[in-house]
Amino acid sequence: SSLTTRYFEQQTEDVPASQMDTIPPGHKLSKIEAALTPTPLGSAIYSMLLNITRNDTVTWRDISCVDAPIRQSNGLYDAPEGYTVFPCNLCSLPRLCTCQSVWPVGTGAPGILQEFPLIVRVKGFDMGTAIRFQEQNITVIYDTLPGQVKLQVDEYAKSPGFKVQAIWSEPMKEIGMVSTRPLVQGVLVEDYDAVVLDSSSIEVEIRPLGTGIAILSINGSIATSDLAGNTNDFTLNVNASTGDQKQVVYSDGPPLPSTLNFQYSRYKQSYEWPLAY
Repeated sequence: SSLTTRYFEQQTEDVPASQMDTIPPGHKLSKIEAALTPTPLGSAIYSMLLNITRNDTVTWRDISCVDAPIRQSNGLYDAPEGYTVFPCNLCSLPRLCTCQSVWPVGTGAPGILQEFPLIVRVKGFDMGTAIRFQEQNITVIYDTLPGQVKLQVDEYAKSPGFKVQAIWSEPMKEIGMVSTRPLVQGVLVEDYDAVVLDSSSIEVEIRPLGTGIAILSINGSIATSDLAGNTNDFTLNVNASTGDQKQVVYSDGPPLPSTLNFQYSRYKQSYEWPLAY
């Protein structure tokens, strides 16, 4: 696990072509076979550095939206040979992007944000010491797509309150912090805290102090970041913005006694007298 973690952190460094063999497309998934000499970082930690190639020939026109296919055990989606299915900012979730490429989309589609899956096959090695590493496949996500958020709540609610969930499209850093909590407007409410359900969702119990229409909203910001470090800072990239808004009609009790009044009025023509309603 130490090798895997170190590998992820340093996956962007270049590797000479003589040390890297690319498996031709034909496995339905992107695959890289690394034949690198591990660099010792300690008595039990080794690192391997690998550059991830991008496909600059794919343009926006080559990308289409599809319903999410079956997901495999390794986390990748089923796709025809030579194609890859992945989340990107061109298609609104739960629909996904797909294109004929086994490498992440490059400069041919400027501004694209994506979570492109790759499988890296790390060969086993024996350093002649007690450290040995068996060959294994590691799933790597080339991730430039910030998380997207949605609110989930019932449209109507009654006393003593109601619960709302903020659900992100992927695991987020510090999911329970204030910046990931929904804002309540339209009614006065008691102080509320977020309960972390998992790494991608929180739940908040809202207790309004009276009957009214509660407007719930949440927005991503520079403070909301996924595990790859992508934030929702729209000042850097307008495609990185995310947010959602819901309306809840809240009743604090039965309707109050009231009266009904009806009046009829009609516009007077110029020949009618008196000119009064």
